[in-house]
Amino acid sequence: MGLESDYLKAVIPPQARVLGQRLKPLSLGHMMVLTRYGSPFVTGDRQPMFGDLCFAIWVCKRNWRELMQGLADMAFTKEMRFLRWMGRLRNKLKAMMTFVDYLTKAMNEPSLFFNKIDNQKPVSMNNLHYLKVALMSKLHMSKEQAMDTPFGEAIFDMAAIGESEGACGFVTDAHAEAGEAARRQWERKQKETTDNGQRN
Repeated sequence: MGLESDYLKAVIPPQARVLGQRLKPLSLGHMMVLTRYGSPFVTGDRQPMFGDLCFAIWVCKRNWRELMQGLADMAFTKEMRFLRWMGRLRNKLKAMMTFVDYLTKAMNEPSLFFNKIDNQKPVSMNNLHYLKVALMSKLHMSKEQAMDTPFGEAIFDMAAIGESEGACGFVTDAHAEAGEAARRQWERKQKETTDNGQRN
């Protein structure tokens, strides 16, 4: 899979539908809300239950403004009851697997190499916070625009900014092929050394 293809899939992710609900592309805002409320789909600290899926669906079908309003007025409880009812009519395991596939595809990150930069201060803020601040400061997005940015696109954009500043670089297909060729050459040399050692 090429770097450009991976980037385009991050910017224009495939459509997802779970329990009959069309999900928006997984955004930075979705990741923040799911993390804030301890969704096991992103924390990985326990096995997700069907109620976790219902909440995650409610989150991922909204933009940032709708999310904040729905959390403030507790509107999500009514829709969660509806989704639980829908779960009686649908295959729950298939719905869980579809949602996990949606997350997995959305969180695909580019392969990068990192350069050591002299006098660079370590960053102590968490990754989600860093992404939000960087999107706002480097790309001049509003908070709402940053929170509605597809997660994969945000990752690729931050990597591109890092590359332009000399902090990192993308591992391209050509790099991967060169690395594979170097590995094969090293293995061939090792085999020759071993074979020569056995003959002596």
